[in-house]
Amino acid sequence: MKGQGRMLVATLFVCLAAAVLAAPARAEGEAQEPIRKPDLGFSIGAGTGVANFDKFDDNTFAWRVQAAYSPCKWVAGEIEWLDLGSPRNNFTTAGKVEMATAGFNLSVVPTLPIGEDWTVFGKLGGYFWDANYAGVSGGNWSTDMSFGLGATYRLFPSFGAGVKAEWTRVMLEVGSIGNSPSASIEDTADVFTLGAYFLF
Repeated sequence: MKGQGRMLVATLFVCLAAAVLAAPARAEGEAQEPIRKPDLGFSIGAGTGVANFDKFDDNTFAWRVQAAYSPCKWVAGEIEWLDLGSPRNNFTTAGKVEMATAGFNLSVVPTLPIGEDWTVFGKLGGYFWDANYAGVSGGNWSTDMSFGLGATYRLFPSFGAGVKAEWTRVMLEVGSIGNSPSASIEDTADVFTLGAYFLF
């Protein structure tokens, strides 16, 4: 029994000495690891790209500025200013029409982290926008459905900054163009952008 007691004391002493000697090395390793900014909270972002319309001819320059809040890693709420540019078309009843399209897009954003740096997300919301026509009357503020998909990649974990690619489809209720009711149309716009984001 005495021999077993001495062996137990010796074993405990060796374990304690090993822990004391390993503590500085462990602390140094932890200090060398970069501090990762949490994915939660507020973020801002911006992106540029193109908008492709169904009934208008042009692929236009599009851009967006975003602000979002994530209460958890699975979902966020987002508001953005989404500018779809100024597409043109020649309508039989209204003639040549140029439409300036921009407005606020409010979305619920489900998110799915993939590893530490990648995140994929969806978007579902409403686009509150105004159609301003050049040379003809028409257009009014309206709210239409929007949805989309995208992905982010965190380039700088300690700063919470990275790149974001996303696609958004907006179901546009264009309304009446000019004085002819027959020129009232619906349209869809697919918006593809590449940009950056930053976590606070």
